[in-house]
Amino acid sequence: EDALRVAYAALERGDGELVSRCAVALLQHAPDASAKDEALHLLAWGQLLIDQPGQAQAALDRMSGERDPDPALSGAVLLALGRFAAALDPLERVLGAGPSEFAEKRYIRAVSASGGFERAAAFVDAHDGAGRPSAPTSKVHTFLAHLRCGNAGDTLATSSFPCPFPLSPTPLTRPRRTAHVSR
Repeated sequence: EDALRVAYAALERGDGELVSRCAVALLQHAPDASAKDEALHLLAWGQLLIDQPGQAQAALDRMSGERDPDPALSGAVLLALGRFAAALDPLERVLGAGPSEFAEKRYIRAVSASGGFERAAAFVDAHDGAGRPSAPTSKVHTFLAHLRCGNAGDTLATSSFPCPFPLSPTPLTRPRRTAHVSR
């Protein structure tokens, strides 16, 4: 139980090496499938934190199936593996459940890399309330608004740059690349 507590504290601090070491120790002494799944889940987080997404995916693949991995973890691992389109499903599950800055940032990267702009626009439309972005999709909404303005990019995706064009019901097919000229 101490190793579990230490592992979660290390996870909160972003110490992937310690999370991984604790997870391996927990895995070696796991009395049942539930404890093994917990250890593998922690191992996947630890490996992701130390930039070993292949090892993180291997840990997720070893889980018993009695427990689903955290969709934020699954999406982040798929993104890190370069499986951008596949990362969208789990990240949408996270964002559909509520606000998550972690998932929003990764969702924006996955949308950008996969070209899934139409899908993202439909997702935002489905999670908007009265034309205003809901908390779980506000950064995604802003990102898509930047696309409408032709100014999307990783730095602008998290900025508060106001775009004068609201999202329309017509989904985006690709970002417009236009230069902004001051008049």
